Parts: sequence; C-alpha cells; structure tokens
Amino acid sequence: MPSSIQRVSGAAARLSVAALTAILALFGAQAHAATNLPGTALGDLVVQDEVLLGDIAFGGSSGLSYEASWSFTLSQAATVKGYFDTIFGVLDLTSVKVDSAVDTTPADFDFGVLAMGAHTLTLKGTLPKFNYDGYVGAVYASPVAEPESLALLGAGVLLAAVARRKYSATGTSSALR
Repeated sequence: MPSSIQRVSGAAARLSVAALTAILALFGAQAHAATNLPGTALGDLVVQDEVLLGDIAFGGSSGLSYEASWSFTLSQAATVKGYFDTIFGVLDLTSVKVDSAVDTTPADFDFGVLAMGAHTLTLKGTLPKFNYDGYVGAVYASPVAEPESLALLGAGVLLAAVARRKYSATGTSSALR
C-alpha cells in the first residue's frame, strides 16, 4: 500500500469505526460490530450468512491507489458473490478479485463457483483527492450441490418415472408394491 494512504488507527480508528457504523445505520444497512476491516480473516463463508466489510481511508494527495484484502475459506465448493459501495468521500472503486480472477464491477460481483480451500478477496480503487473516504460491502457464499447429492436426486427422478409409468399402465396407486 502506498505510504501516503493512511489507515486510521488508535482512538481515531475507534471513532472512525463508530462513524462508519453510524453512517451504515443512517443508510439503512445492517450496522453492527461485525463490520470487518481490511486484513481480517473472515473464516468459512459457507457456514456464515452475509459478511459485512468496510473501511475508512485518508488519502494524502490526489490520484493515490487504494487496495484492501480479506482472507476467507470455503469448506466446500461454493458460488461467491457480493458488493461494495462508497458511502462517503470520493473513493473510486475500480475492481475486486478473488485470488487471480478479476471482476471489474465491485458494485455487484459474482465469481461463480470457487473450489474448497483458502482464498483472498481484494478490492482496488483510487483516492482522487485529499479526503476521508469510506465504503461498505458484503460477501457471501452459496454451496453448490455435491456429486453424491446429484446422484441421489437422479435416482429419485428415475424412481418417480418408473412409478408413474407403472401407475399409467395399471391405473392403480399400488404400482410400487
């Protein structure tokens, strides 16, 4: 991260997180203490609901690049989706990526199915002027069906088709006996 971009720390950080929480409440978002700042390990996204992300940054001069990352794991293959939005200031969010897959729409990203294991979510942008800038976002994962589940589903559909055929042929509901 360039040295001109400063993360607010100490007492100012507590004030900034409080301000971020108040702004989230003002804009109707889910405001609570679980807003994860950059550098946080988010844990297993498969077993969690939507995870909130956010930061307040201060740019010392115009045109600085901004980058923030969070680590997470998936206990099984899952689709990973989410969003980021600037809530104050002029931070220009330009891209978001998971590992090496880049999505250029941080406002609403979808990385499709990711494999089980450890991953890193990275947000990039620019601070176009000397200012405090803040953003919020969220990320969530939806597990995909395991191959065993799909096989069981296929067997159930096949059994239903056989039962229907027998029912049609005999006209009674005792086709499965």
